[in-house]
Amino acid sequence: MKNNYTLTDAMIPGTQGKFQWDLESRCIKDIKLKNTFATEFKVSEMMLNLRQITAIDTQGNEVQIKSFEHETLAVEEISTQKHLKTGILRHLKPGEYQTVRFYIEPKGNFFTTNTEKDEVLPEMEFLEFEIVEGLTIHRGELPNLLFRFDLTPKKEEAKVNRLAEIFRKSLNVGEIFEKKLAESFR
Repeated sequence: MKNNYTLTDAMIPGTQGKFQWDLESRCIKDIKLKNTFATEFKVSEMMLNLRQITAIDTQGNEVQIKSFEHETLAVEEISTQKHLKTGILRHLKPGEYQTVRFYIEPKGNFFTTNTEKDEVLPEMEFLEFEIVEGLTIHRGELPNLLFRFDLTPKKEEAKVNRLAEIFRKSLNVGEIFEKKLAESFR
């Protein structure tokens, strides 16, 4: 008697690959997301007012991953080590997925460029991110997804300027405190 099961690294805890496992031995699929708009405008961070996240398979079918009520998502580039974890996805059908779509409120969304310039995101209904190397969900899997965003890293000079500004402000607070303390002894 022959069985119809195949073993993949998505099914075997402890194997190498782009998958991780949670404490209950459920698969966590680590995926990288890329967006053309973000690449062209050298976006390093986004603040999105989310309504819903969906996945689009290779046939163009859209499946809801999660819906939100007034949720703000901070999206940052990969080197910050910040990511979005979906939790267990019971309704994501087996198949090949190529895109994740983030439905957003039309207003109140912002992005920051790699030079620390803040901009308002143009009014749009959604942002689509390509799943780099695609995503495969196998039959019987109930994965968590770990979204990492392939955005432009901030320029070093922008990081240095931001630290210098924080340091400068902390010095000013100390001077103000010293003046008030000195005045109270007069």
